[in-house]
Amino acid sequence: MKLDKYLENSHVEKWWWLVILPILFQVMIIFLPSLVKRKWRQGWFVTILLLSAFFLISIHFPIARLLTPYRSAYPVSRAIHTLLPPNQELFQYRMSLYGIDFYNKIRTLLVDRDGELKFGLNQLPPDEKSHYFLNHEELFKRCKENGEIYCVTRDKENVEALKSKVPTLEVLWDNGIYYLLRLRC
Repeated sequence: MKLDKYLENSHVEKWWWLVILPILFQVMIIFLPSLVKRKWRQGWFVTILLLSAFFLISIHFPIARLLTPYRSAYPVSRAIHTLLPPNQELFQYRMSLYGIDFYNKIRTLLVDRDGELKFGLNQLPPDEKSHYFLNHEELFKRCKENGEIYCVTRDKENVEALKSKVPTLEVLWDNGIYYLLRLRC
């Protein structure tokens, strides 16, 4: 993902103030240790150590705000917990977020995504493999059989690809990165 697209979807205007504290600690590390050394003739190293520790702790909050929508399954898992009807299967289209299964205590079906799962996938019984690991043609076939399915995907491009293949696509939730969809065939 390009940096400008990444920052555009990160909602910097909501958390920019969280970078003030790390910047303050960086500025303090420039002059405070020498000031402590001149005044008390010792303690400059402890000052550097403490300011560095405070900097590392304070940088956690803006980094978490920046990365959470992109790397964590937690926001989309909360939406799934709220919006997915009980006993409904959920398909992950062109992505594999393990956190969705973990947070929601469900097993999701993966579409067009095996990657690092390839070795384990080959060890599965054929019926389990064909049920949980699909290609996009099988997804659309299941959609036609069931009438509607629920799907989660990442990025607008995947939403557009699905939109071109199904008659009705409803976006139930999105955060600009992940999308929870209902597909009706």
